[in-house]
Amino acid sequence: YPAGLHETNNPVKFVEISARSGEEYYVMVDNPKEEEERQERRKNMGLEAHITNKLDRAVKIYWIDPETQEKYLQTTEDIPPGKTTWFKTHPGHTFHVYHSGEEDTHDPVTMFQMTAGYGRREQFEVEL
Repeated sequence: YPAGLHETNNPVKFVEISARSGEEYYVMVDNPKEEEERQERRKNMGLEAHITNKLDRAVKIYWIDPETQEKYLQTTEDIPPGKTTWFKTHPGHTFHVYHSGEEDTHDPVTMFQMTAGYGRREQFEVEL
């Protein structure tokens, strides 16, 4: 918001992200400074993704850049069968799961998108 706006009594629009759908929406707030601080605290908490590999082979997880569709390795280590890993991410992020070693030659085994809001946790199971 513009400098000095928080010193007025005018309500201000802030973008929120729905914890259920991942969609953006606006909320009106009376104290923009406090709202900005609250949102920053929630963002710093991150969104936890917990992924359990239910397959009989190790997998790797890649984040997909929404603008370029390029994939970036999210988990540096393989996730062995039966194991769970977790990492912090952001609402709306999309991930592709590949069998280890097949990232460049095969389609993803599955994919998932984060729909919860900041400060939350989502659980995904990798299975066929």
